[in-house]
Amino acid sequence: MIRMIALFLFLSNSLYAGIISNPFGAFTEVSATGATTQTSGAGTTVMNTMTITPAPGDYLVLFSTWCSHSTASATITFSIFNNAVQKTDSVRTIIPFPPGGGGIGGTAAATINLVATIEGVVTVTTGAVDIRWATSSNTATCTQRTLDLVRLK
Repeated sequence: MIRMIALFLFLSNSLYAGIISNPFGAFTEVSATGATTQTSGAGTTVMNTMTITPAPGDYLVLFSTWCSHSTASATITFSIFNNAVQKTDSVRTIIPFPPGGGGIGGTAAATINLVATIEGVVTVTTGAVDIRWATSSNTATCTQRTLDLVRLK
């Protein structure tokens, strides 16, 4: 059994040499459960508690949240930023309600929750990695949220 574990560790480190600096570590996470709200559609705002300032390197960035919106057909947009620069291929826009969404006059009859996820690889030279978000109207709310950075090299 011990030989098998040692062989696995050797092979794992050999297979990932130069790709993953430490396949059994180099993992950073921030998470929060309290509600955070967004009412801005102008630009994007750093999501409360979703910031990590890592050492320089390449990172797999994983983000997930549970969110809702007060208005039918409104959108919520999320994106990964590094050093205040958007990773443009990470933009994700969600619509918590379909057009008309069971509401009257554009308002929601009930809150519908959904999960938003983003993942992407970011090369960090300096600065923080954060999640920024915006909404098209009224109030978006996110509760359980997690930002993970896994160092690749």
